[in-house]
Amino acid sequence: KYPVDLEIDVSDAKIGLHGLVAKPMEGKGLDLELSFNVASLSNLSKLAETELPALGPISLTGKLSDSKDSYSIKGMKLQAGKTDLSGDITANLSGKRPALSANLSSNSIDLVELSCGVPAAKKEAKKERVFSADPLPLDGLKSVNANVTINARQIKTSSLILKKTKIVLKLKNGNLSIKPFSTLVAGGSLNGNIGLNASGKTAVLVTDINIKGLEPSQL
Repeated sequence: KYPVDLEIDVSDAKIGLHGLVAKPMEGKGLDLELSFNVASLSNLSKLAETELPALGPISLTGKLSDSKDSYSIKGMKLQAGKTDLSGDITANLSGKRPALSANLSSNSIDLVELSCGVPAAKKEAKKERVFSADPLPLDGLKSVNANVTINARQIKTSSLILKKTKIVLKLKNGNLSIKPFSTLVAGGSLNGNIGLNASGKTAVLVTDINIKGLEPSQL
């Protein structure tokens, strides 16, 4: 196993890799402590050759390892502005489509800050139908398989704050299942299951949601 002690400073970002690599020429046998820090994502715009949002500071640490056709970051800790995430992530590249598994927890997820001030879509002219006749863009559900669990103490959106939220998401061959989904919102609780099967020609949506004690004035 070859020792690695690498520090990279590029576009005001600092990247560290420390540990061992069994097969460095093949990029396999990884056993590395990873660190990444940048004051603002926008500092990497020139490197990425595209305009990145002014989100920051951003820091990431974790242990990078691999096994056959898969890569993992264990004990990950991510801080992006007011948003934090911690847990384990594994990407398996051996199948027909990539498979992502993750078990994540968070004290705070600020979706307003993560959207970087992107304005909401303008209201369209009044139409006779509630839903557009255009097909829904569901092809992305067929591009990856996933098994993700998220526990968040608080999720901030542009209009609501969700507390004690748990999401267990499974996606396989275009069949999406969120079971369970639970959160405290607007003075009440929301619990349920959501299924969206896009594997066939016509997508099928099934939901079972229970709401208790909701305060309409808070919506």
